[in-house]
Amino acid sequence: MDSLNGEIQKLGQPLQNTFILHCVKSKEDGKDALCFSVTGSPGTFVVYDVNRKKPFRSIRHNSKYHTAACWTQTVDKDGNVYFGTFGSPAQLFRYDCGTKELQNVSSVLDEEAVYHLTCGEDGSVYGGTYPGGKVFRYQEKNHSVTDYGCLTGEEMYCISSAYYKGKVYGGTRSENPKLVCLNLENGERRELGFPSFLQVNLNAVYYMTRIENYLFPVLKTAEGIYYILCYDLEREAWTELCEQSLGGQHVSQEHEGNVYFVGADGELKGITLDTMNVFNTGIAYHKLPEGDDGFDYANGLMGGGFFWLEDQEKYPGYTYITSNYDHNALSYINFENKTVEFVCIGEEFSDAIQIKALASTCDGDIVFGGYMGTKGGIYRCHENSFHPFICRQTEGITSFDGKVYMGIYTRAVIWELDLKKPFAEHENPKPIFRIGEAQDRPFALCEADGLLVVGTVPDYGTLGGALTIYNPRTGEKRVKRHIIKNQSITSLCYQDGIIYGSSGIWGGLGSNPTETDAKVFAYDLKKEKLLLERTLQFDFKSGGLMHIGGMGFDGQGNLWGVSAGIVFRLNPDTLDPEEYINISRSDWDIANTVWKPASLVFDGNILYCNLNEKLTVIDLRTKSYRIYDQHAFMMAKGGDGNIYFSDDTTLCRFVPKREHLHSACVKMPAFVN
Repeated sequence: MDSLNGEIQKLGQPLQNTFILHCVKSKEDGKDALCFSVTGSPGTFVVYDVNRKKPFRSIRHNSKYHTAACWTQTVDKDGNVYFGTFGSPAQLFRYDCGTKELQNVSSVLDEEAVYHLTCGEDGSVYGGTYPGGKVFRYQEKNHSVTDYGCLTGEEMYCISSAYYKGKVYGGTRSENPKLVCLNLENGERRELGFPSFLQVNLNAVYYMTRIENYLFPVLKTAEGIYYILCYDLEREAWTELCEQSLGGQHVSQEHEGNVYFVGADGELKGITLDTMNVFNTGIAYHKLPEGDDGFDYANGLMGGGFFWLEDQEKYPGYTYITSNYDHNALSYINFENKTVEFVCIGEEFSDAIQIKALASTCDGDIVFGGYMGTKGGIYRCHENSFHPFICRQTEGITSFDGKVYMGIYTRAVIWELDLKKPFAEHENPKPIFRIGEAQDRPFALCEADGLLVVGTVPDYGTLGGALTIYNPRTGEKRVKRHIIKNQSITSLCYQDGIIYGSSGIWGGLGSNPTETDAKVFAYDLKKEKLLLERTLQFDFKSGGLMHIGGMGFDGQGNLWGVSAGIVFRLNPDTLDPEEYINISRSDWDIANTVWKPASLVFDGNILYCNLNEKLTVIDLRTKSYRIYDQHAFMMAKGGDGNIYFSDDTTLCRFVPKREHLHSACVKMPAFVN
């Protein structure tokens, strides 16, 4: 049994990010302040002095539940700040501007996420949720949460909301999104049809901001283009405003009769409320690098407000302060000087983010990317050092020919990192192509005779993943959607001209599966033809499998796959299971979306994997195994022969027990920029 034993070492939290998705203008003891939450595990709430560029105070999220990203804040009539988080369940927090205390006031209807809060006249707080697509109200006076039910139909997202005169206006995210007016007094719901001049295929009513009697929703199309529109709440009619914008964002607060937003070209633009005329400010706010399709991220105006700063020499007149995703910073936009300054709030507010993707490089180092952040990194095994670089949320990674390829969310963009060149922002790594075809999350990547093969999950509310084959030398791309009808491609491997893959029945978040059984398949690379697809059945299990992945070949050329707690060997010609090891029970729940492929790492006759996200070691000869009480999210083998894996925000190492190897002392890795 020694072959199953080893030592687990924790190497550190290499991905540190200052991630601010939204902010609100407030006051602290009569002084102007900006309030926001920094994403982390747990996150941190900050009351920020915009003049000194230092926090008045910062408070960790005090919840017994995990709190992740915070998409929204709102301020009630007394100046108290509310914000909601992702988690299980989602949480609602309240910062009392009088006592200076942060309270976790409530879980929200056992939902997983809270979106876009808004306040009523009496201080009640309203918001939308996922996955129930509900509208809720929180009242501080009796600490109660009211459930108004699903906003409309069976939609899973109520992703945007705004309150006005006893009504909540909510927006959904799906293949057929809606804007709905909910009358809070009688519960009546009225759908607001979109204007006839907007002839596009919509995907979401993404954000929503109310300014006086004007509602400014941001609509996202299936092609990933964003439009800002305006609905007159008093006239109950659309205005003629229709402007493309830089991703999902809010319009600014009103200032001298105008509101502002960032156009698709990165220029700050204004809207005159009286006339709905759009004008250029002459301020270049944020320019995405060429080829970067990261429009979904918070690079527009993400809340905030206008401030009259004390330093009128540097910031004459009013300065608009908001947050920016790519720069991990606050944005100071001065209208008189027409300048933009990105202000970092300090390394002490950098929180560790989850290591979401992990693989070995051609040199045997470990490369990884994060969840909801702008950083990835490499751990050099023989140097015991971390080396961070700039990239976006990473779903999958593979490496060949001296380069690393990363599947980036959103919009399924592939980034390339040249290992022979130094890291350089916007240059190495950099985006090289977007898959398109309504694809969103590239989890499965592998190499096939010098070609990059990518398997993807489609966009929110849609079904039908894709198999993409890309030639790095020529830039040629071939995308084959619905290669497995209405299913996502969840893992890939390659041998002797054949791409082997697997699928899962779930599509993008907010979609409902139409298939019942995941499949394995074989695809001829040269003939560009699907050779075989099939479902798998096992004698100990009455039903089929809803998700299969990963897949890989061992050192003897045997094809292995995994699903839930089952590891199995397939005949490459027929895809029939020839043997299996039933390690742990796992019951499928169709309500819980599953995408991520499990990791299979072969080392001779030993297989390392993470069944049900537990570190598992299997002897393929004897079929004996050991399950460690250790969370393992993704795994890879390093050039030093050890197994590396992620435990949420921590990179860990499993050192197999060998007679010649003893490692009683762990030296912490160095961080090298």
